[in-house]
Formats: sequence, C-alpha cells, structure tokens
Amino acid sequence: MPWKRRMLAVLCDLGLESYIAKDAAPPGFNDPQTPTKDKEVASKKWRKGDAKAWTRIELAVGDTEMVHLSGVDTAKEMWDQLCMVKEAKGRIGVLATRRMLYRMEADENNFDLVDHISKLRRLQEELHLMDNKVNDEDFVMILLTSLPESWDVYTSAYLGSSSNKPTLRSHELIAILYEEDRQRRGRTSEAVAGSSFQVKSFVKGRGKSDLDKECYNCHKKGHMAKDCWSKGGGSEEKGPKGRGPGKGGHRSNQATDSTTNRLLSDASYMANADPDRFSKLDWILDSGTMSHICTEKDAFTEYTRLSNVTVQGVGKGQAEVEGRGTVEGKIIQHQLREVLHIPNAPNCLLSISRLDNSGGHVDFREGGCRLFDAKNQVIGEGRKVNRLYQLYARAELPGQERANLAASKASTWDQWHQRFGHISISGLERLKREGLVTGLTVDDTSIVSPTCESCIQAKQAHWPFPKEAEHRAEIAGERIVSDVWGPVRVKSIGGWLYYVSFLDDVKQLSTVLFLKRKSDAFQRIREYGAVVERKFGKPPKYLRFDNGGELVNSEIEKWASEKGITIETTAPYSPSQNGIAERFNRTLLELTQAMLIGKQLPAFLWDEAVSHAVYLRN
Repeated sequence: MPWKRRMLAVLCDLGLESYIAKDAAPPGFNDPQTPTKDKEVASKKWRKGDAKAWTRIELAVGDTEMVHLSGVDTAKEMWDQLCMVKEAKGRIGVLATRRMLYRMEADENNFDLVDHISKLRRLQEELHLMDNKVNDEDFVMILLTSLPESWDVYTSAYLGSSSNKPTLRSHELIAILYEEDRQRRGRTSEAVAGSSFQVKSFVKGRGKSDLDKECYNCHKKGHMAKDCWSKGGGSEEKGPKGRGPGKGGHRSNQATDSTTNRLLSDASYMANADPDRFSKLDWILDSGTMSHICTEKDAFTEYTRLSNVTVQGVGKGQAEVEGRGTVEGKIIQHQLREVLHIPNAPNCLLSISRLDNSGGHVDFREGGCRLFDAKNQVIGEGRKVNRLYQLYARAELPGQERANLAASKASTWDQWHQRFGHISISGLERLKREGLVTGLTVDDTSIVSPTCESCIQAKQAHWPFPKEAEHRAEIAGERIVSDVWGPVRVKSIGGWLYYVSFLDDVKQLSTVLFLKRKSDAFQRIREYGAVVERKFGKPPKYLRFDNGGELVNSEIEKWASEKGITIETTAPYSPSQNGIAERFNRTLLELTQAMLIGKQLPAFLWDEAVSHAVYLRN
C-alpha cells in the first residue's frame, strides 16, 4: 500500500494521474475513417501522456511483479491489473486485515517500538484504501493494548491520568512513546557500558577511597598489603589463577593514572597474534578483552578524545588510549559502541564479552565462526588462523583507498580485484600463479574479502554457467556468436543506446560495437564481417544470433547468402540456446556496473566502462 500512495504522488506531480483514472480512455472519433485534425492532435497527445504514465509505473515495478503486466495496452489497464492482484477485496479482505490489526501484539524479547508502530500504521492504511476507516481514537487504544507487558505500568499511568478516555491524538501519543523508548534504550546502553568497563575493585562494600590506597607490598593501588595476592602479601597465592604476572604470555591489562585509567583496567587483552600474518586493520575475535579495540581513528563515526590513559598487555609495554567511540559496519549494517582507539595495538579486537552483554552470541564450527546480534541476525563471519579467529572485516578508512598500514608496498587482493574490473579471485590467482601479468605483486599478509560491496550490488555471480552447446567451432573465425543489448535507460556520453557484441567461439576474443538505433545492427554486422575476412582471409562460416528482428531480416539473409555464411538462430523465446553470447553480455554488464559503483561514476559513462571491460577481458 505505501507503494501505491507513492506511485500516485509521483503521477500527480507529473500531471499523469488522469491516465489511470476510472474514466481514462483515448479520445473518440465521430468518423474513424476521416478523423479531424484536432481529433488527431488530441489522440496523439493522449497516447504520448499514456506512454509516460506506462513508463513511470513500469520503472517502479520489481522484476518479480512484471508477470502481472502481460497483455495490457494502456497505463490504466496496467494500474487496474496491479490493484486486482495486490489489493485485498470485499468483506473477506477487510475482515482479514482488521483481524491482523486488532490481534497485533509485540514480542517482549525482540521489541522494536518504531517497527511495531510502522506495522500498525500500514494495516490502518490498507483498511483506509479499502474504504473501511479506523478512527484515531480506536487506533490509540489498539496501539496501547498491543504493547508488551513491560509497558503496562507506563500505559496504565497514562490511562489513569486521562480517566480511561484518551485525550491525545495518535501522533501525539506516538511522540510520547518514542521519547519513553529513547530514555529506556539510553538507560539500557548505560548499564551495558557500565558492566563492560566494571573493574574488580568495584565490589560490594568497597568505596572510592579504597581505590586511592596503595599496597606497601606490590605498590599498586586499589588494595592493602594484607589483601595482596602477590608474593609477600597477606593473601599470597589466594587470588584467581591466571591473574598473577606468571610466565604465560597472556595477562590482563593494567591501567595507570587517573580514575579513567582505573575504569579501563582489565579492559583489554591481547592474544599472541603472528605479526607477519595479521595487520593493524585486521579484526581478531578475542574472549579475553572486555572492550573492542580499533587501531585507526578514521574508522570511527563517533569519537571522544581521552587523555592520560594507558593500558598494558596490548603489544609491548604500555599502550596509550587516545579515545573511544563508535565504529559502524558497512556491508552488514551494525555498530560497535565504546570502542577504544589504541593506535599502537597490533590488531583490531572484537570483544566476545561485550557482544554477549548486548545479547549477541558467536557460533563456532568447522574452523569458522559466525557472529549474531540480539535479533539473531548475522553481523559478521570469520575463519580460524593459527588458533585465532580472524574476522572477514577490515577497519575501513573513508575518503580514499589506503594501503594496509602493516603491509609492504605490494597491493592487496582486494585492490587487484578492483583494478582488474572486479574479476573473480580465482582468475586473479591464476594470473599470479602462471605469471600472465607483469608486475602483479600481492601482499601475502592480506586476506581475500568474501564480500565485495560493488560486486554484491552488481549481482555478480561466482559460478560459471554450465556448458550446454553441442557443436563448437575448431578453427578461429569459423563461428561467431552475437547478440544486441539495449536500450539503456541513460543515453551514454557518446549518444549510444545499444551495443552489439561479437565473440569468437574458439579464441573467445570479443568485440563490442555501439548503436544509436537497433536498425543500425546490420551495418555493424557487415563491418565486423569485413574485419574477420581481412584477418583470416575468408568470412566466417557461421553466425549465431537469437531470433530478434534486428538480427534476422531480409537484408542480413541476403548479405549472408552472398558471402556464403550460414545463419544459426535460436528457437523463439529461448535465449538460453544462445548461451555463450548471453553469458558474455551478463559478465560484461556486471563488470561494468561494478566499476561504475566502485568508483561512484555517473551512469552516462557506461559505454566507456563496457569498452574497458572488453579490453580487460581480451
């Protein structure tokens, strides 16, 4: 229903709403055989406006809904058909929607107030569109009764103060609920943050004055000599195992100087990571640290500077904490709050205890790990490397592409993946393994990212199509497969709307020629045929097309007959029979989209990106 409202707003803004009205129809003629000039002008104007409305609706419909638009001739027919399929009709539809509205109850465990109110508003809007309105007073009561039990005290106080008769409008009540929800979330996050940075000296019965006392045995603050666990103290060897300085390489960080330092005591724990394998931008999953740690300031979206704060156990000696703030995930949307910024840390650390405090959990199996949030949604993945779990994540530096700070001058796999037009990693590995490209040096410490955002947006497939062709050529230039692609929505900088691709069945060398109109395809085919004839001394033996009229017509058949070329066509509506050309076009377009998205280039440069993709592929 929100789509229908937005679509109506778009059409009204463009002055096209009359073409989907109930009485929308082309102007009639008194005598269809001899229409007047005014009638012809009016009819032409109506057809032009109807085509605009048609195009607007079609561009806003998803691929899965296109099947509902078959057999329509006007924008009104298209609109009526969509309404017939998608809108609930009659008393049964009203009953079902009202039942959903009145029975809507929020889940106490995963309650999201904003999402809950949005669902109620959508159901109310659906009923309004079916001419069955829910008045504002009823909606207020529905909203109050649908809240979880934890809100009963708040709603009861509200109803009691208003003598059991709501006096606020629904928008005012929603604003009040939003404010209460923000306050509750703020109190929850403060409690979580407090528990994450809680130190052992803050135990029941010990005040702030105890923190300033210095032990005469170990000369550390926070306890007295009679309670000291170190050698010579009154409680020697009575402390928890692993808390002493011991011979092991793992120990808790000890903060020094100022109250902030004491609050950050035990906040960090550094595993013995191999510096040759991991870099400063790699994220390591750590069960010992009580706080997330990031090495790059530019990765923070919110940042608070700290002064005179140091921790031990992160790298060698003391490490300075310069600040803390929020780091956001980009491909999988999530946030890490209260992250410490320690530039000298060997790696970025993600704290399992902080994840657990926020309601999340980690699933370990088969040499890998998956991170889930409180809503059981995946927020990250990783792999086991040298008994440590390295996450498929890097601290992203916004504004520019920067080299890995701990790597050599060689580029990473992800950088080469982008430079070669977002080709597959297996193809890159083959180029490096067989030495097919000069100067392809890869940083061995870099990891292959399984999720390239540009490739995801371009829907680039990782697995090749199966080989289904039964007859393949054995001599170069003997069989050429071709296909026309277009029209594109945005005219290119060169004024092109189409292109025709040619692929040698043996050499797999490709050529793309651009077109302004589909009717130019024949001229381009003749030009390419002349190139093949000059190169191999004879014209191609076979030309394989689909059954499109721009490729199979009397002109092409006459020219092919004169040259002795056999034209191979597919069955009607069977593009899979021309699978080589179709798969080549798909690969070409996905590489093009990935390059445009990756560099944030305007769409009218698509022809340049296509030419570059063909150059790289050849």
